Amino acid sequence: SLSIDSKTSGETSINLIGLDGKSVQFEKLGKVSVGETQKLIKLDGGIPKGMYVLHVNVGNNFTSKKVYVY
Repeated sequence: SLSIDSKTSGETSINLIGLDGKSVQFEKLGKVSVGETQKLIKLDGGIPKGMYVLHVNVGNNFTSKKVYVY
């Protein structure tokens, strides 16, 4: 699951990017409100194990985090 602590409300999406710079999964998560929200993200079965960059967009406010797929 993904915990989003948002200072703004708005439509939310995630984009999982491989280290080669290519998007491996994009998903719209719907609207979130100000504060902390938990969202369950199911990864596509074909995503290889490894390190990725997760871009989170909440109402056109972007943040990025390193994530590991095991």
